[in-house]
Amino acid sequence: MSFKNIISKSELINEKKELQATEVVDKILSTKKDVLIQRLSEKTDEATESVSRYLASLSEAYQAFQRLYLEIGECELTLLSIIQEGKLEISAGSDRFMDVKFTVITGHQNNWMVPYTGSMLEFLIRGEKLMSNLVEAAWTRNLVLKIIKDLKDTDRLMNAIERIAVPEHQEKISYISFVLEEREREELTRIKKVREKLVRGSV
Repeated sequence: MSFKNIISKSELINEKKELQATEVVDKILSTKKDVLIQRLSEKTDEATESVSRYLASLSEAYQAFQRLYLEIGECELTLLSIIQEGKLEISAGSDRFMDVKFTVITGHQNNWMVPYTGSMLEFLIRGEKLMSNLVEAAWTRNLVLKIIKDLKDTDRLMNAIERIAVPEHQEKISYISFVLEEREREELTRIKKVREKLVRGSV
């Protein structure tokens, strides 16, 4: 029995359904890609702004440090750093955007010491702001990198569907259609010959 005789119309219907489903998946991925590109654009702007805020707060913290250093001296500044050690708490949570999972990090000062000079208060405030901006810049950058990775994965999957899966289904549909049409023509030819024999026999 040849392979051609095994092919049936149900196989053609199944292939057409699979092609349809593959094209639907491709459209969904295309929509996802567009949304990710939009989100990446937004988050890239946010990441740039957060880095700018971090750099500005770094400059402010450094200036506050210089003023405090001139006011209280190296020994007291060293003592202050020892007292403040471990007072910054970092907490991590998780969030997701579409299929992109990312970590959200927040930082806050815990059990502040009571400052006894204006320069010390300013230094502590600037330091907390610096750490907060650093954490924000870090997690925003992390999110941007995760979106880029997911965008690459989505693009790779779309390419596989458009360049491999869809053409394969189309090729199978064309072949099955050709075989079924050929079989139908052969059947019609056979019926005609049988009818001609019957007509000749009845005359």
